[in-house]
Amino acid sequence: MYPKPKTLADVPAYYEKILRGLQPGTVTELYLHVGIDSPEFEAVCGSHAWRQADHDWLVAPSTRKLIDDLGIKLISYRPLRDLMRK
Repeated sequence: MYPKPKTLADVPAYYEKILRGLQPGTVTELYLHVGIDSPEFEAVCGSHAWRQADHDWLVAPSTRKLIDDLGIKLISYRPLRDLMRK
């Protein structure tokens, strides 16, 4: 387990460290709590800024490049379901 980022600016490095630490040949689920910050979201969600930071990292072109450079294969739950049924 990785310690949570201490600041919003640390979010990209936090997720990059996780991706770089993945072991080849394993299935890893990485989930994020993404959100688009707005006054309405801020009113109902105390973690609105963190969710925006997760969103920003997830959609950044540099994130996709890192995933591709590391040879990480993104899949949906359907292949996992099929494997679990065997």
